[in-house]
Amino acid sequence: KGSQIPGDLVFRLYDTYGFPVDLTNDIARERGFELDIEGYEIAMQEQRKRSQASGAFQVDYNNAINLDGETEFLGYSEVQAQATVRGLLLDGQSCERGDEGDEIVVILDRTPFYGESGGQIGDTGYLTTDSAKLEVRDTTRAQDHHLHHSVVVSGSVATGDAVSASIDQSLR
Repeated sequence: KGSQIPGDLVFRLYDTYGFPVDLTNDIARERGFELDIEGYEIAMQEQRKRSQASGAFQVDYNNAINLDGETEFLGYSEVQAQATVRGLLLDGQSCERGDEGDEIVVILDRTPFYGESGGQIGDTGYLTTDSAKLEVRDTTRAQDHHLHHSVVVSGSVATGDAVSASIDQSLR
């Protein structure tokens, strides 16, 4: 509507799709539109603040993990594996169960997920049970365990549950 492309839309084109602002401006000008550069700059500043805030606070899971042994890493030869939930962390605290919508850390007895280390980012993918689906958004390491930073998409997951662990191969 109107002759101006909103700054938040220009930012979304850049941030989500990698579409350069100068190219957006050229195409818009050819079609008789102008860009809300001020709105774009505001959206960019908000993104910078979010990025800095997320990097400034990292939970130290070493004190929250009270498990013996280690997570067996299968990722050099497997992209999918059957495993058992050995532990769950919610808000940095040990818990027995995670429900739909919870952001939870899952510790498995074995995993194909690579835990972030030495600059290589951690794997993403899915954990599924008979009654739940979890989206793994990152994998890190603490002590000798792989920590699957997840969101419970549906159902609930509990310590002792059998899961199917599958990495997103396209992102590895």
